[in-house]
Amino acid sequence: MYKSHFKNKLFFYFALIALIITSIISFIFCKLSVDNLLKAQLKNSYQITNNISIQIDNMFKPLEIAATTLSNAPQLAPLIYELNQEESISSYDLLKSENIIMQNLNSVLFYLNYVSDVILYNSEKPYFYYSGLFIEKNPYFFKQLNNLSDYQNFISQDVPFLLLPPHNNLWRGHSAPVTSLIKKYKSVSHNETALIEIQIPYNYLDKLLSSQSFNENAQVVLLDQNFQVIYPFKQEELKIDLDIVDAVQQNISKGITSDYTYKHLYSVIPSDYTGWYTLFIQDGYFIQKQINYSILNSLLLGIVILGIILCVLLLILTRLTQPLNQLILHINSATVHDLNLRVFSKNMNEFNMLNDTFDKLYIRLKDSIDQLYETELREAHAQFAALQAQINPHFLYNTLNAISAASEVYGAHTTPIMCQQLANMMRYVTEPGSTTLLKDGIAHTRDYLELMRVPNEGLFTYSINIPIELSFTIIPKLIIQPIVENSFKHAFKEVLPPWEVLIKACIISETQWSLIITDNGSGFPHHALEEINTFMANYPSIKTTSLEMPLTINGMGLKNIFARVFMYFDNQCDIKVENLDCGCSITFIFPITY
Repeated sequence: MYKSHFKNKLFFYFALIALIITSIISFIFCKLSVDNLLKAQLKNSYQITNNISIQIDNMFKPLEIAATTLSNAPQLAPLIYELNQEESISSYDLLKSENIIMQNLNSVLFYLNYVSDVILYNSEKPYFYYSGLFIEKNPYFFKQLNNLSDYQNFISQDVPFLLLPPHNNLWRGHSAPVTSLIKKYKSVSHNETALIEIQIPYNYLDKLLSSQSFNENAQVVLLDQNFQVIYPFKQEELKIDLDIVDAVQQNISKGITSDYTYKHLYSVIPSDYTGWYTLFIQDGYFIQKQINYSILNSLLLGIVILGIILCVLLLILTRLTQPLNQLILHINSATVHDLNLRVFSKNMNEFNMLNDTFDKLYIRLKDSIDQLYETELREAHAQFAALQAQINPHFLYNTLNAISAASEVYGAHTTPIMCQQLANMMRYVTEPGSTTLLKDGIAHTRDYLELMRVPNEGLFTYSINIPIELSFTIIPKLIIQPIVENSFKHAFKEVLPPWEVLIKACIISETQWSLIITDNGSGFPHHALEEINTFMANYPSIKTTSLEMPLTINGMGLKNIFARVFMYFDNQCDIKVENLDCGCSITFIFPITY
């Protein structure tokens, strides 16, 4: 007792020292981690913003180059000069210029695949060419120009070009938004004579800005020179809270280009080329989560260090706890096949007693496992036999009725054929075994269809398409024919002929194949279809219940079939039952077995 008390006291002092050391290390590591994390986030935010700003500039620079090239095109100069000199331009002259203008404007579309339209127009003259196509004078066009303040300011200013932020297309009503670059077309006398507008779809800009590897709490926002949001185009597309955006806008107006708070982290870069501000903003909640993860990592590091120190301490106490550790080791190494502890000690009879008791327990446990396995195996075989027994007599009764009816209508010459087909079917049903080859199941089904052809001559057709590779696949007996018979008993009674039955199989993969049975009957009633789907969804949990459970739906043995399929394939299959526009379809997905 004294030694035990001393050991516990010594362990307590060492654990207290280890706790103090690990707390200091964890605090220092946590502070460094948080500082480095914030620096890295701000640096990463700046790099992302800078890259995006460069990409936006690179997107518009080719547009300006293309507009400048068009303004210097020698073929356009005389045409535009003539158009601008005429006070009233005839439709013939406008259309005559259409081909040359179309070639020049469409050259931009050819070399810049992200451009949607190139437009040439003059607000003071009645001509407007949309990608080279002449558009008749339209009051809507001039109304749009008069309402566009940016356009009016651009006409009066000496600036190289005008960038219109994402906006609804001025020239196409109810169309998708676009972003436009407008450049003045100057004649030799340097008088503004026309405007060239190049449009790119808003989707292209949106794809560029949303395709970055951002988390769900980060977003790129474009601001104009007045710090108003121009991208995203719709306010509901903002993933960041509006209050955060307003706070960031106020900081940017004060010249604060980057900042971090518990609500947000952002970085902004102005573009000398476009005059827009590229803003990368991130929800502070995400950053705070990373900080929390960093703190958690620091705590885990402290726990690891503390664990190492305690392990060293435990090594000192190993000699005192060696017998108990040996016992734990042997218990952990025991398996179901070998539960013998094999722990022997000359000085400790308790271990020998425990070993003997464990051996006896192992023998009883093994006997119980064997009995349980044997019981479940017998139950599975009995259930399978009971399920199959429900369907075997079913063929004989219905087929004899069919032969009798056919003999009365068609005479005795049909009886031998039908009897031979019935004999084939009965041989198939009464042969021992619960499984069959797919080709034999198809032959059995074909015999049944031929029997049904006699009393229903000219009323139905059938088609069977089975790949030869699947002919020797093994399936449970009496799967296909009862489903086909169900069509005649129920589905075809409520619809007029001609009736049709389709049976098709195909290979899905190296390990699976499908069997599809379709008819053009009345389909399943809604309640019956729900009952079938409920049965299949719950079957794995109800298959071990009473064998006397109902296995039919309104006289249909589909539950019986599905239960036997699930049982044979051990639930490694899939069944889909659905109503079609005309008829129904039952699809089986089976593993390939030979």
